[in-house]
Amino acid sequence: MRNLEPLLQLHQYTWLSEYVKERPCLAVYRGGPRLFGTDAAAKLIDQDTRPTLAFFDFDPKGLSMAASLPRREALCLPAWPELRNVAVAQKRTVLYTNSFQQSRAHLDAVTAPDIALAWSRMRSIATGLNQEGFPR
Repeated sequence: MRNLEPLLQLHQYTWLSEYVKERPCLAVYRGGPRLFGTDAAAKLIDQDTRPTLAFFDFDPKGLSMAASLPRREALCLPAWPELRNVAVAQKRTVLYTNSFQQSRAHLDAVTAPDIALAWSRMRSIATGLNQEGFPR
C-alpha cells in the first residue's frame, strides 16, 4: 500500500506546518492501481474549489503529478539542504531513473517556479526520495 503509510503518519512531518499554516486541512489518499483506485480522489480534487497542497514523492513522476494538480498553492517538500542530504544518503537513484524519460518533457516545460526549482535540484543529484524517506 504505497504512500498510505506517510498519510497515516503526516503528524510526524513537522515541516509540513509551514505549508498548512495552522488552517484546517484535508489529506486525501490518492489511492493505487490495485487498491481503492485513483479515480475517486482525482474526481474529488477536480470538483472542489479550494487550494491544494502537493505532497508527493520527490521523483520525476511525483513532480509531474504536483505540476498537474489543480489550484496548487504549494509544492510541499522538506527544506532543500535536508532533502538533498537524505536523498543522496539513501541513493534511491532508481526513483529518478524509473520515471525520468516519461516525465522529462512535461517537467522541462513547467513554468511554475517551485516545480522548476525542484526539478533543477532533482536533476543536479540525479536521485529521488519517496515520502517514506522524507525527514521527520
